[in-house]
Amino acid sequence: MRLGAIIFALVLFAGAAYGQGTPPRREDPLQRKLQSVVQLEMLEAAMTRRPGTSTNRNTTLTEVKEDFWRIQLANDDLNSSLSSQAPIDSRLISKTAAEIRTRAKRLKENLALPRPEKESKSQKAPAAADLRSSIATLSKLIDSFVSNPMLSQKHVVDASLSLQASRNLENIISLSGEIKKTAAKRD
Repeated sequence: MRLGAIIFALVLFAGAAYGQGTPPRREDPLQRKLQSVVQLEMLEAAMTRRPGTSTNRNTTLTEVKEDFWRIQLANDDLNSSLSSQAPIDSRLISKTAAEIRTRAKRLKENLALPRPEKESKSQKAPAAADLRSSIATLSKLIDSFVSNPMLSQKHVVDASLSLQASRNLENIISLSGEIKKTAAKRD
């Protein structure tokens, strides 16, 4: 019943926004607050659909914090390997990409973000054969993910930001897997 009310409210807001046309309008603070409440309830509903206790939720929160922090540290390691003029250490790149992929998968599972629509194959990440450009692309994806206001600021709830975070995670998982494979072949 509650989920139906949430969906109805979202459809109502989407219809109202679509019907407004092109002129930008000042957003009503009450409407913004209601939208935030609805989105928070959706996130809570997604979290409560999972079987678990408050201890499991605390564990999940701890995992999210750790993964968020460790993915940034791994990104720093990748950036330092790019900035050096020495040849790329394939073993280190493979290990770091594997850690990023593992952490990104767990973040995807724990954050309960919306599923992004499938993109066409033409928008796939750059070929992993060029390891340096792939690492640079992965680094930009990670930077975009961790700087998303939805994840880095309190009380920011926005469906488009949630979808962007989800897309970034999907791309991070995919590209880090490709980088790991490419680096392992070079090893």
